[in-house]
Amino acid sequence: ASSTVSLNHAYSNGGNGLMMEGDSATPSYANVLSSNALYSNGGSGIVVHSSSGNIIMANEAYENSTYGIVLQSTSAFNSLTLNSAHHNASYGIHLVTMSSSNTLTSNTAYNNLQGIVVANNSDNNRLLYNTVSTSTEHGINLYHASSNTAISNTTYGNTIIGFVLDGSSNSVLS
Repeated sequence: ASSTVSLNHAYSNGGNGLMMEGDSATPSYANVLSSNALYSNGGSGIVVHSSSGNIIMANEAYENSTYGIVLQSTSAFNSLTLNSAHHNASYGIHLVTMSSSNTLTSNTAYNNLQGIVVANNSDNNRLLYNTVSTSTEHGINLYHASSNTAISNTTYGNTIIGFVLDGSSNSVLS
């Protein structure tokens, strides 16, 4: 079954602002998270855990203690569009632990430790038209993640490196 979560504010929670969680027995899929503000939480703004086929659109995740938006633990075939992740203590947008075949389009990430990080066997993702700036470390980091495509992204004003491929292969940056 699908659900829509929109126009909400989640702030100053001890853990995450919003969590979508599924597993093999009860998958979380075909949900829409849109136009939410998630800020000043003790964990991340949005956590998508083992969930697929969801639309995450036009949310703002900022000043969270870890990540702005994180897809983890085999979250696949999700669409992240027009989200803003800024001033988070760690990464603005993070795909980790085999979170593959997701599409990130026209998102902005700024003033985070790193802007967009795709890591740990999160393969076959598409990053299109995203803007990443003023990260304390790197802008876009593909870390031990292969066969990803990054087209027409912009990184600027990051302290160390704009685009990083570390232990990644068969990826396209253009």
